[in-house]
Amino acid sequence: MGDIDITKMFLNFCLDDTLHQHCGVDFCPYFDSTSDRAHTQLEHGVRCMMGLKVSLCLTIKALLLGLEWILGITKDPTNVFYWTRVQLNLPGESNYDP
Repeated sequence: MGDIDITKMFLNFCLDDTLHQHCGVDFCPYFDSTSDRAHTQLEHGVRCMMGLKVSLCLTIKALLLGLEWILGITKDPTNVFYWTRVQLNLPGESNYDP
């Protein structure tokens, strides 16, 4: 069995550079307007985050590219992920072996 839980790994993937300015937190209301730091208290997000629609697309794309890179060329006999046949072991079959 396998579980690819994308939601817990959003922070492993970088957000596209063009979206940095649109994702972040504005801390300006929490500082005195006369303070020199008042206009510089905007923190930008640089990682994918929950609730951002593009995060799912970017995360899955990066995950699949990484998986393709890790597996390599599966038709190459020298690759450790090379296979010549697939044997199914499914519940409900007469030869099922848990």
